[in-house]
Amino acid sequence: GMGEEEKETTNLRGAADDDIVAEEEEEEEEGPSELVVTVTHCGGRCPHASINCHPQDYIETYESFEQACRTTSSTSTSFLPSSTFTTTESDDKEEDSNQKQAAKDEDDDGFEGDTTQSSSSNIYPSNKVTKGIHLYRNPFNNIVSQYRAAYAEHKLEQSSSSSSSNSETKTHKAWLKTHANNKAGFVSWCHDEMDHDEDILHEEALSKFITLEIMVKLKNVPCHAEFYRYVQFHNLVSEVLEFRELDSIVVYYEEYGDDLMGVADRLSSFLEYDVNDDETGTTTVEEDVLPSFVYGNTYEDYFTKEQTDAIWDLIESMAHPTVWKNMKYYLSSGD
Repeated sequence: GMGEEEKETTNLRGAADDDIVAEEEEEEEEGPSELVVTVTHCGGRCPHASINCHPQDYIETYESFEQACRTTSSTSTSFLPSSTFTTTESDDKEEDSNQKQAAKDEDDDGFEGDTTQSSSSNIYPSNKVTKGIHLYRNPFNNIVSQYRAAYAEHKLEQSSSSSSSNSETKTHKAWLKTHANNKAGFVSWCHDEMDHDEDILHEEALSKFITLEIMVKLKNVPCHAEFYRYVQFHNLVSEVLEFRELDSIVVYYEEYGDDLMGVADRLSSFLEYDVNDDETGTTTVEEDVLPSFVYGNTYEDYFTKEQTDAIWDLIESMAHPTVWKNMKYYLSSGD
């Protein structure tokens, strides 16, 4: 309904819309080593969901993206004797909050450990990463979730700025008045802020990183920069996994809702987790230990047939071969 709040929950230690989950191998004094799953958004996104940014803010090279994957706001990395990293495409703040709730004792980047030291950020060594889980989500649902993040950010800013800046409060109130949390609001957001910002369009046209062929295709795509960032993310994740020769696995967000037990079995095998009860030696029943999965909403009806075709045309043109092969899941499954 108009303005209704909805929850899109992710579980299994905070897997987000589109992740590469990298594991760290942590050596123990006794016994076998263990893999610890973490989550990171890497790079290639705007600093704020509510403000569209310029190309130089989100276009990444392999090197800058890979380092961003290993950058954490944790105040200490001393708890990483071997090390790990996790990356996530989504900049959906609403989804982020669900991740943090699912991983209660972890910091903003999914790391557990000592927080007594003070530091704005840390970068841990790439040789600490041993495996990767590349998580995809339907691109149409993922991009609409970015609008929902922008909507939530405007509401939060309106609330927080009401006591400090009257002009800021008016700005957020005006935005919320013309942008409902529904299809009409999303369409308006794409049209006004994403696709007709002349300054940003000019910079996109001048950018040497966006080819003429891609620029032509972007003109037919609503919220074109969001879809560009979506494909760029998955391309760079694929490069990190390939160049680093990491043992990896592909998981689709939708599988959590369709076959939670099957995904749990695949991940436990991949991560070498023991599914047996240590005390009794009996196999754990997944229903008894797994959190319930609240399936995220679907938004394909937010796009026209012409827009949908243009979006798939862009994705096929931009996506690396491995990424395009993985993306075909959504063409065949109808999710």
